[in-house]
Amino acid sequence: VSTVVLERLSDATATAAPPPARRSWPNRLRTLAAAALFALGLALPILDVEKWLWWDNRLNLPQALARLSRDGAPLLAATVALFVIALPAARMAGMVWWHWGAPAARARRAIAVLDKWAMLAVFGLALLIVLVKIGDLAEVTTRVGLWLLLAAIALSIVDSLRLQRGARRG
Repeated sequence: VSTVVLERLSDATATAAPPPARRSWPNRLRTLAAAALFALGLALPILDVEKWLWWDNRLNLPQALARLSRDGAPLLAATVALFVIALPAARMAGMVWWHWGAPAARARRAIAVLDKWAMLAVFGLALLIVLVKIGDLAEVTTRVGLWLLLAAIALSIVDSLRLQRGARRG
């Protein structure tokens, strides 16, 4: 994955960098809100899992990944961590920089590449929910962290659409 990203960034024939972001307050605040909601969504519980009468567990995303790793699926945990936490966090940090700073053309291309890979966050989160839900006799209840993550994803989709629209214009 990293070699593909580096090749794409260094390729002279790669598409031109999207133009700098418009410095409007709604864009800036939306990007900050998405980053804040994402961070809170990671920290707060996303699911309550109740199995039988005596086993109850409230999970946030890092705890769920640690549990997957402990239960013999470290590769799956690492993959989910990459696509659900690391790439979206890097993308959101890049979008905040885009709206509040002045990234160079190469950095804007990197943010555009991250934007495409970070969209896998929706798939990763859905996969994690399915893994938890298929447990024997488990009752799963969504918690506030899941809704915050979904709100962050919705706001970041708006950023993605604006980024793509700007790339087509630029």
